[in-house]
Amino acid sequence: MADPVVAPAVAPPAVEGAAPPAAAVTPPVTPAAGDPPPTGAEPPKTELGKPPEKIAESVAFDVTKLTLPEGMKADDPMFKTFAETFGDAKLDPQARGQKLIDLYTQGVKSVKDAAMTAWNETNTKWVNEVKADVEIGGAKFEPTKASIAKAIDSLGPELSVAFRQGLDATGAGNHPAIWKGLAKMAALLTEGGHVTGNPPSATPDIGATFFPNSKMK
Repeated sequence: MADPVVAPAVAPPAVEGAAPPAAAVTPPVTPAAGDPPPTGAEPPKTELGKPPEKIAESVAFDVTKLTLPEGMKADDPMFKTFAETFGDAKLDPQARGQKLIDLYTQGVKSVKDAAMTAWNETNTKWVNEVKADVEIGGAKFEPTKASIAKAIDSLGPELSVAFRQGLDATGAGNHPAIWKGLAKMAALLTEGGHVTGNPPSATPDIGATFFPNSKMK
């Protein structure tokens, strides 16, 4: 028996205005793990295949190239110690760091000590000026001091203590101008000598005496 004849497939007639059929798309082929890269593609750089990075050359410490702060000189003992410590190649980083911390602590203490010394010298100078003053010094020093103390006491127990603390904290208790000013104010409380008539019934108000126009009552 003869084989049946199969008619060839006939494409459907094109419809006017219809889009042409889409071309067949071949899906990309993903290479399996371990396969070499496709021919012509540049392989990725591996860590060992990369050229080595250039490492900056170590520069020796040069103390002469440092910029010093204003007022510091290269022959300053503190700076010389710093330069010797920083440039000592025998010191490991830990030991070098500790030495620099110790040097900083020493520097801070030196600054504080210098400031305290200068302040003490200033106060000593003021006291000597007060004792040598023709108006309040010499034989008048102790009486003037007692007169000022009495005026301060008249401020009352709380304010007089705070006032004296302020004099001590600021150093004003030794300043010649403060002494002279308080001495004149104290004299206002006692000037005039003996006055006939009835004595005052209360202690003089130092605030009203020194500042009669003040509204702070």
